[in-house]
Amino acid sequence: MASRGDFLETVMLAIEVQAARAALVLPPRPRRAAPTPQRGPRPADADEAFARGLRLNAQREYAAAAEAFRRALRGGELAPCAHYELGRLFERGHGVPLDPARAVEHFAHAAMHGHARAMYRLGLAHATGRGACRDDVLAMNWLRLAAAQGLRGAQFQLGMLHLGGAEAGRAPAAAAHWLREAADAGLAAAQYELGRLLEAGDGCRRDLAQAITRFRQAAEQGWWPAQFALARLYEHALDLWPEGRAALQSWRRKALDYAQGGTLAMPDIALGRVSLAR
Repeated sequence: MASRGDFLETVMLAIEVQAARAALVLPPRPRRAAPTPQRGPRPADADEAFARGLRLNAQREYAAAAEAFRRALRGGELAPCAHYELGRLFERGHGVPLDPARAVEHFAHAAMHGHARAMYRLGLAHATGRGACRDDVLAMNWLRLAAAQGLRGAQFQLGMLHLGGAEAGRAPAAAAHWLREAADAGLAAAQYELGRLLEAGDGCRRDLAQAITRFRQAAEQGWWPAQFALARLYEHALDLWPEGRAALQSWRRKALDYAQGGTLAMPDIALGRVSLAR
């Protein structure tokens, strides 16, 4: 067994070696020249390309707009917006081949950077299976993120998914909440659907007066299902409305004008169509 003296001697030797290393002065290493950085596109150039793409898109010069948006992807803070615009072009086949899957790729890039409209488009893609796997849960997650940023189209579609009994289950109360958000933002389709819930008491307290208010809001924007709904309600409850029979005839005439004009097809707000206004 090592004696106490041997142990102390070993410790002292270790301390001396450590001190000697600390005092050792090494010659300075020659500095290498820093590599010349590769000069890439300036963010200002990318932003200018994006602005040019928007102008060309508005002029319906879609092929040139697509090229400008591609240049905008190379830098700058507007790259997510450029991804979204490119996705829209691939979604509609404007200036580029019609390619829903490619559109979804661009939407995903933009959505990861918080682009609300890209999140909305991703939600629609998963809800319809166009360009992405059909998945109601994923659709609702993306739509919820977009709806939370105040995008009324996403609020409407989220409400309709809750009404339709998606994989997460039918939730009329949640549907009423999101439809109310979109209706308050002025979306006619949401005003009409909320009116139906209020009339039936589905997911909310039954309130015929509020249902009429919502139907009227949508009808005054030319939404023909709401015009029919108003005519129906006036016909069955004339005593409730001070406007009386004149209002009934007015809304009935407007609804029939739409029917006779052959414009009964629902606008593209309906779930499954992805040409809702930007």
